[in-house]
Amino acid sequence: GPIAPPPVPAASGDSKQAERVSRVLSAAVTQHLEGNLEKAAKGLKQAIDGGLREPALYSALARIHYEMGEYEAAAAAYARLAGMQPMHRTAHFNLAVCLGKQGRWEPAAESFQRAFDVDRKSSEAMLGMGICLLHLGRADQALAAFNRFLVRHPEHEEALFGKAVALQQAGRHEEATEFYGRVLAINPRSEEALGNLVALCLAANDFDAARQHAEALLALQPQSIP
Repeated sequence: GPIAPPPVPAASGDSKQAERVSRVLSAAVTQHLEGNLEKAAKGLKQAIDGGLREPALYSALARIHYEMGEYEAAAAAYARLAGMQPMHRTAHFNLAVCLGKQGRWEPAAESFQRAFDVDRKSSEAMLGMGICLLHLGRADQALAAFNRFLVRHPEHEEALFGKAVALQQAGRHEEATEFYGRVLAINPRSEEALGNLVALCLAANDFDAARQHAEALLALQPQSIP
């Protein structure tokens, strides 16, 4: 959707600066709606480089870079916004998402933690942190993050899958099998859950269950049958 910047207060009582910020944002919104993201980003960057360093401009610039798939540039803008407004409700979260898009799991996890510290109602930050911690191989910490999220969203498919993977990484295979089952109860077509169940059942020498899950997986992937 279109950029929706927050109301821009006068900077240090400078109403002329506030008017400049408003004009720059209005132009960026118009260009964004027209699909001209590069032009919108260029105008915002020129204003910032020209000394108009206002949080709303960094927020808009980061959003546009993100939509263009320029995650490194988006992360840089969100980091600047978070530095200017450490208690900003979404800057840390959006920074974490951009870092995750780059596979920078350690700083992404740290930013998700900051997002949660700023807004304890942001359970999505716990989900994001759990995913980052899985990528870092920290199964126990990931499990704790997924559990905090699942308290509020007990039937969330991605979080249940994440918890199952964390349990599998931690060697708690029976519990992992149970949670993959909960994923499949919500989404019987989850190829990832079925694939992981095949591996778990083979490791447990439960060949009948492994065959059952493998057949269900092949039914979803008929093109893979030789």
